[in-house]
Amino acid sequence: MKTILTLGMLYSLSLCHEFSSPHITHLTSQSYLTKVVDNTTSTLRENPHTSRSDWLIMFYAPWCGHCKRLTPIFSDFANYNHHRINVAAVDCDTDDSYDLCTAFDVTGYPRVLYLNGDKHYRFKGERTVENFEEFINHGIYKEAEAKSIPFQLAITKSGEGSIEKQKGMQSHISLLIEQLFIMMGLVTVPKEIQFVLVGIALAIPVGLIQKFCFKSPHGEEDDSAPLSKKQREKLD
Repeated sequence: MKTILTLGMLYSLSLCHEFSSPHITHLTSQSYLTKVVDNTTSTLRENPHTSRSDWLIMFYAPWCGHCKRLTPIFSDFANYNHHRINVAAVDCDTDDSYDLCTAFDVTGYPRVLYLNGDKHYRFKGERTVENFEEFINHGIYKEAEAKSIPFQLAITKSGEGSIEKQKGMQSHISLLIEQLFIMMGLVTVPKEIQFVLVGIALAIPVGLIQKFCFKSPHGEEDDSAPLSKKQREKLD
C-alpha cells in the first residue's frame, strides 16, 4: 500500500512540474537542430571566438524529484542571465526528445550541460544560481571534460528504434524505482533488492485481480484442469 501511495504521489507531483521563467527554451530533437546546431554552425563560421551561441541546458524527467527541486533554481538563473546566454530545458521522457537525450548520453537526471562553441561540459556540484554563473563566467567549465556537441541526430522514425527505446524505458524505470526508495528513506537498499521488492509489491495486487476478477461467469473451475477418472470413463 505504501508503494502504491508513493507511486501516486510521484505521478501527481509530475503534473505540476513546470518552469516559471519565460526565458527558457524547451528543446526537442528537431528544434535542437534548428535553434542550437544551425546557430552554432553559422556563429563559428562568422566568428569562432564569440560566445553568442552558448547554451545552458537542463535535461530532466517530470517524475524526477531532484529535477523538481532544481526547476525553480534553473528558472531564476534564466531570469537573471537570459541576456548573456541561451537557457533551455529538455524533457527526456518524451518521444520528441528521445534522440536528443541519447545523443548527449543522458543516463541520469537532472543533467546540466554547458554548450560553448562546438564543445559541451557537464556541470557537477551544488546546483545553485551562483554556482551556475561561476561555472560559466569564471571559466570553471574548463576543468570539466570537453566533449563535442552532436551536430547530427539519428532521428528515430515511426516503427524504428524499438530496441533503443526499450532500453531507454528500462533506464527510466530503474531511475523511477531508485527515486521511490529514496523518498521512502531506504537509500541503502541494493538495486537488485529494490527490483525484487517492487516486483513482489506489484505481483500481489495483480494476483488478487486475476483471482477475483477473471473467474468464469458461472464460477466453474478452469476448463483446462485434468479430467478425473470417472470423467474419462464416461468419455470412453
